[in-house]
Amino acid sequence: MKFSTEALGLGALLLIGLLTIQVFLFGYVKSQTGNKEQVSLLFEELESSIGYRGLIHHFKNAVLRPDSTFYIDLAEERGLRAVGIIAELKSQASKLGFSDDGQLLEATRLTIIEYINRLPLVRDGHKANMSVSEIDRLVAVDDSSATLELSEVRAALYGELDRQKSLTIALAGMMQFALAAMITVGFIVLSNQRVELSNQRVELLNDKVLLLKRNLELQRLSAEAASYLRDPISQAVIVSDLLAGDQDSTSKGNRKLHGLLQQISEEMLFRVTSLFECVRTENVSAEKKTLFDMKDLVSEAVDSIKKRYGPHQTVVIGDLPNGPADRDLFKFVWESLIENAIRFAKSGTEANVLIHGWIHEDFVVYAIKDRGVSIDSARAKALFDLEDAQDAENDTIGSRAWLEAGNGIGLALVKSIVERHGGKIILDTEYVGGTCFNITLPLTATA
Repeated sequence: MKFSTEALGLGALLLIGLLTIQVFLFGYVKSQTGNKEQVSLLFEELESSIGYRGLIHHFKNAVLRPDSTFYIDLAEERGLRAVGIIAELKSQASKLGFSDDGQLLEATRLTIIEYINRLPLVRDGHKANMSVSEIDRLVAVDDSSATLELSEVRAALYGELDRQKSLTIALAGMMQFALAAMITVGFIVLSNQRVELSNQRVELLNDKVLLLKRNLELQRLSAEAASYLRDPISQAVIVSDLLAGDQDSTSKGNRKLHGLLQQISEEMLFRVTSLFECVRTENVSAEKKTLFDMKDLVSEAVDSIKKRYGPHQTVVIGDLPNGPADRDLFKFVWESLIENAIRFAKSGTEANVLIHGWIHEDFVVYAIKDRGVSIDSARAKALFDLEDAQDAENDTIGSRAWLEAGNGIGLALVKSIVERHGGKIILDTEYVGGTCFNITLPLTATA
């Protein structure tokens, strides 16, 4: 039977993998067995240093035998040795991954230290000719918690070692099974997978190129449209300037018309310049963001809108924290939102627009509320996304006809400007009695 190069390679990989796992497993089990033996020896030595012929044994002899003062020295020596063994056990437990927050055998260590600290009292009691019962009451130590702790810690360490060992053996078995399964599947589908992956890469590359072309074409067309509109408006401003400066003009009415023409032209120039700015895809750079007086900018926008819709509209401006933004672009934002609120005020009522803001964590939030036509959440997206508005009914806000009348372009540009600043604009669906938009901007002036 003849095997392909790929099959032989996969078979060799499987064999090497299985052998590697077996070697690792053997070494780990051997290491864990050695660790358990070492921990067991340390516990035996600790108990010996504390119990029989250890600290407590010699401590009691020191109390009972006033003539044999060497028991005090033996008790101190065994106690210090026990403290050292506890330190070794802590170090070993830490290496094994046993988490104890530094409290491993702490009660036992403190009990041992308490025994050591009371040895001088034993010596002083004998010198003062105190009775054995008096000295025993004087130096009595409650070591019940230490005894319980030793048993619990030993069981916990042994249990952790056994758990790690069982987990590793199970993991090794799973790795062996998974490796064998993957190699087998890989052997079966290797050739077909290569062809499929190659086809997917070609399709993804073609899709990426197509999307890039469409994006570049959309940007080019948008930029050309903005530039095409901008040039005649700029010329209109220049002509109006020339007419306004004509010394031969004596008609007061003509001068007013010239001034009105200039005002309208400048307004159109500002809006088209904003449109030209919005066709860019990059974020607003940090250099263009400044901390200006946002309340002053909103006041300018209100004055500009009132020139078109009359001074009777009520616009209340509350506290407005300053946020890092491009001042010219945000003037367009406020004018568009205020104009939208006034245009769609309920019939026979004033707009009664309220604009205020606040700081929330690392963001500044602005809210603009009105008593206009409420917008439900199903139509909210159509206001900001022209593509999603194509299927809306012709007589509803956000419909194609509604947008073609120029009602949705401003809000779409507002969304573009806010998002290019790294912020968000959302419709507050819980607000009743009108419409409320919330704008959130990051306080850090990042690009």
